[in-house]
Amino acid sequence: MSFFDRHYPYWPPNVPKTLSVPRTSIYYNLEVSAKRYPDRPAIQYYGTPLTYRELQRDVLALAGYLFYLAFRRAAPGPSESPPAPPV
Repeated sequence: MSFFDRHYPYWPPNVPKTLSVPRTSIYYNLEVSAKRYPDRPAIQYYGTPLTYRELQRDVLALAGYLFYLAFRRAAPGPSESPPAPPV
């Protein structure tokens, strides 16, 4: 018995031991769920429900902020521009 299957003797009956992974992204799954069930709770955070619509909004806001940080870091600012060639 290996490290990865030593819990099998305690595994509940009729519960699969493996899961099939969908070929879609996590964001795509969230997008579909937000369209189908916009007002249903996606998660409960310390007893407060967060709907699929709110979760998608927050995910998009975080993605936009991360993109902003990456772009800001990659684009040189005015003080970081290379010097102009002498004329």
